[in-house]
Amino acid sequence: MTAGDAFFSAADGAEESGPRILPIWTAPTIGDLVATAVAAARRDAPAVRFDCDIDPQLARCGDPQPLAGLLAAVMQQAVAAAVVPDPHSDLPPLCEVVVTAVDAGNAVEIEVADSGAARAVVAADLETMAARLGGSIVVAACPEGGTAITLRLPRRRARGMAA
Repeated sequence: MTAGDAFFSAADGAEESGPRILPIWTAPTIGDLVATAVAAARRDAPAVRFDCDIDPQLARCGDPQPLAGLLAAVMQQAVAAAVVPDPHSDLPPLCEVVVTAVDAGNAVEIEVADSGAARAVVAADLETMAARLGGSIVVAACPEGGTAITLRLPRRRARGMAA
């Protein structure tokens, strides 16, 4: 082979002995995206404890970027709240975040609950991001303190996002 040939590789200087097998990229599952967001939050907030229950069979999504961005933002908000002490208590904050992600029949539900001081609202940009995915966000105060943010993504939308 010569340098003008399409299969010549100056890096190895050898001829190819057969066709190359290229890896096939598959879209991550929603569970993969949740696990990635949790791993990043763990790395960025080592003082916070995480408890995760993620269904490994969750749907795939075609373009993972919008959901990954939303999950990162929700996780960041939960981590920030988890370290805030309850103003009505002398106890230090628990610094805990619990993440669940399940297939709820007609929807995929991802809940991120923190142990910090309760907050009543979620940032408007998070609601907008969820709406772009065809989903919604519900915020609720946890009975034992803290806040739970639940992202609900309709299952038909999750399937429609499949590659």
